[in-house]
Amino acid sequence: WPYWNTVTIPEDVALEQGWHNATLLKAVSEGSGRIVATLKYSYIAPYTDSSTDIAPSQQILSVEQKVTICSRVYITFENNEGIGRLILPWSGQNYQLAARGGCGQKVTDYQWTTSDQKVATISSVGVVQSKGL
Repeated sequence: WPYWNTVTIPEDVALEQGWHNATLLKAVSEGSGRIVATLKYSYIAPYTDSSTDIAPSQQILSVEQKVTICSRVYITFENNEGIGRLILPWSGQNYQLAARGGCGQKVTDYQWTTSDQKVATISSVGVVQSKGL
């Protein structure tokens, strides 16, 4: 695969997650490709005629998934003093975050969230407002 390598998942992680025959994809370059997973199994099916004999048959399940590897996403911010360090939780500070990279092409391609709105809120366009503690 030109865009990723396959890596075996450690057995303890697979057991903890309940995974069987799992493989991790590790990105090595940007680009798009497809992954195909196929499962072939045998089962016993009745003949289509009136006899009661049964014959083995094979069934194949196949799934194809497009995978796109994008560049890293970098986040920058500006405040009233220009670009600098983001120091929270001082109340009333506002910062404009911007994302670049990844597969996003426009501001709305990125989703901004906060893990604690009591400390800081963030708008859908990346404006962070600190709330203080």
